[in-house]
Amino acid sequence: AALIGDQHVAPGPVLRGASDTLGTRSDVLVADERRAFLGGFGRLDRVDLSQPESPRSVARHEGSDVFRALALSGDRLYAATQVPDLISFEVGGETNLLVVGRQELPGIVTWMAVDGTRLLLSGGNPQWLQIRSLEDSTRPTLIGGVSNLPPFSSAALRPPHLYLAGLNSGISVYDVSDPEAIRRVAGNSAVRASNLAADARALYAASASELTVLPWLSDPPAYQAVEAGQGNDGFGFRIRGIPGSTARILRGTDAGSLQAWREIRFGDLPAEIRDPEATNRALYQVVLP
Repeated sequence: AALIGDQHVAPGPVLRGASDTLGTRSDVLVADERRAFLGGFGRLDRVDLSQPESPRSVARHEGSDVFRALALSGDRLYAATQVPDLISFEVGGETNLLVVGRQELPGIVTWMAVDGTRLLLSGGNPQWLQIRSLEDSTRPTLIGGVSNLPPFSSAALRPPHLYLAGLNSGISVYDVSDPEAIRRVAGNSAVRASNLAADARALYAASASELTVLPWLSDPPAYQAVEAGQGNDGFGFRIRGIPGSTARILRGTDAGSLQAWREIRFGDLPAEIRDPEATNRALYQVVLP
């Protein structure tokens, strides 16, 4: 079944329409304001959303492909399959769903997104990331990537940064502006999240029991968490900032609020922060000017 809703600040998503005519289960979904694409085992559906009260399938691709990830950019839909292949579909017009290209991938893709004229794909174990040029949209060309990302369960892209979330690794932030020099620029190991979502205002990280709202990283990054852990002199972490800039650190209280705790000035080396009173993980917030 397909569900369509309007999102409001309060009280929440409001159901506007539904369809139970799509048949088999869909495992991946991508959509814009007027259409949705749902993929699963041996099947890819194009759904018309022009009448939200009654969404309907207007085109279908069937075969042996098992769809694992989808990304949409204008008149092109990119689909990663279990094989693993990357299939390019032409989806212009009201009902088009035509295969215009197919190429092999190095492994099964679990996440994919379009960044302007580039396609980002990730998968594998250990996790890898590829960036492909969409100059030829029928056959995206490899232009860079990395092969040693930390395992992650969800990702969000806000150029030039890629945010990765893992339950055991926290959130890591990578600068992907240069496909040949992808680098980690920030992280927060204290945030546990299995799913990420994003809008223009913030990054939303959800776990089984809580939702964390994080402001977007500035460009260039003003600070980054380098290391955190327990030591003989209390819990500590390192943060790196633009030399000469300052930051205030707020510390969580037992009552659940944040209070001013320390002010630091960044130098060329990471600033090491120690909290002798913290016997376990504590909550800190770095506030930039």
